[in-house]
Amino acid sequence: PLVVQYGQGFGGVQTLVWSAAGPSTFQGTISELVLSTGTLSVAATGQQFPLGVAVDAIHLYWASDYASGVMIQSQFLAGSAPMLLGSTAKNDLAGCLAIHDQSLFFTAAVMGGGGTLYELPITGGTPNARWTTTTGFPYGVAADANNVYWAVESTAGGTIYQMPADVSEGGPPPAPTPLAVGLTSAFFVAVDAKHVYFATNIASGSVYEVPIGGGLTVELASGLSYPGAVAADDVDDFVYFTTLNSIDAVRKR
Repeated sequence: PLVVQYGQGFGGVQTLVWSAAGPSTFQGTISELVLSTGTLSVAATGQQFPLGVAVDAIHLYWASDYASGVMIQSQFLAGSAPMLLGSTAKNDLAGCLAIHDQSLFFTAAVMGGGGTLYELPITGGTPNARWTTTTGFPYGVAADANNVYWAVESTAGGTIYQMPADVSEGGPPPAPTPLAVGLTSAFFVAVDAKHVYFATNIASGSVYEVPIGGGLTVELASGLSYPGAVAADDVDDFVYFTTLNSIDAVRKR
């Protein structure tokens, strides 16, 4: 699996969804596991390098590459053919995906460096570029009721950003706020009611938390073998994260 997401799926049932690359270019898959019953289903096959996934009470959403950019697709959790919601028109590579109200936020990177944070109506349409960079690689993205958060990996030092998810009608676009800077290999982000979480994906990496809006970055765990994806919510007292060989947890501060 490449990216795993947890959510309240069809009928409020706890559901895991994930993307997997497959053995060749057009053999990626999107899968769904209903935790209460153990029912596993493959929602989509034949995907070109799928990555970001998200789930709500009705739909499963995912990002994947196609001939000249990134496409966002969805499918009813109860079962249906994949539906195209939108696509980018330039040579982007698919990143991660998050749901905010009636919008999907997703990242896309350019092979030589640079990329974009896009917003797309959850029912489909034309992706709107909300933030663009010519350096680094936008990757992980998370959202809550007010903001969108994303990670940008760069050899010059990565950054975790926060920005209001909604744009005031007729007003200027909101500016992003750097929450943590100078990071090494921070690819994924997660958020709960108070903090944003990320990890440094290196041989002796760490998991961190930083307050929403900015403040002191706190190291929650260190000496980890390539910690990568992170997950958190408002209910659990722990942050969950992947390492090279396991899925682990550390208590929030």
